[in-house]
Amino acid sequence: SLEISESVDIQGPGSGVVTIDADGTSNVFYVYNNGSYISVSVSDLTVTGGLDSSYGGGFTVWGENLELDHMVITGNTGKEAGAIYFYGHYTDAEATLTIRNSTISGNTGSSYAGGIYVQSAGVTGSTGLLIENSTITGNDAGTYAGGLYIDDSSVTPVSITNSIIAGNTAGDDGNDIYSGESAPLSIDYSLIGDTTGYTADAGTGNLTGDPMLGALADNGGSTKTHLPQAGSQVIDAGDPGF
Repeated sequence: SLEISESVDIQGPGSGVVTIDADGTSNVFYVYNNGSYISVSVSDLTVTGGLDSSYGGGFTVWGENLELDHMVITGNTGKEAGAIYFYGHYTDAEATLTIRNSTISGNTGSSYAGGIYVQSAGVTGSTGLLIENSTITGNDAGTYAGGLYIDDSSVTPVSITNSIIAGNTAGDDGNDIYSGESAPLSIDYSLIGDTTGYTADAGTGNLTGDPMLGALADNGGSTKTHLPQAGSQVIDAGDPGF
């Protein structure tokens, strides 16, 4: 496990160039500082092979800011979350998980989220989630939330924009998103495959159903993606002002 206890900006040369593989021995990143509040940025890497019997296989984060950009997180397994387990700050200082231009696919949560589990510390405003221009697909959860689990109403704000969360599976409920007792989510110009596990504001430009994604592959650019196939409803369906 790569343990991070200080603010740091980790920049790779591209997710198709460098892969950090835990080879099933531990989670890949563990982010926590017992004494102070830190901010961690990780970009342009592939994270795989994480295994955690308690929390998150790819990332486990306790009360800190984490920003991910142009990342591929795939092939990780954890109890609470396959890809990312994110626990909010213990005070009214907001800890935010930010995910941009990234792909989270093929991860497994043995109990809960296959993709991402965001849990607050019970203090409203202490935990936030921002997802932009990203795809969460092909993840599997043993019970709830194949793609994304929002723990409770203290997780706010939650904003999902220009993203796809679809094609995930859960043993009980919320194949793509399960929000439990959370406040309504803010979702715009995004496709959510299964909308039964959460409530959201009206939003703008949203779609539902099958996005018709191809396999994870190098489709150009610095990050492997699931390319929408010909005839997919998501083609040219993003925010026109973007």
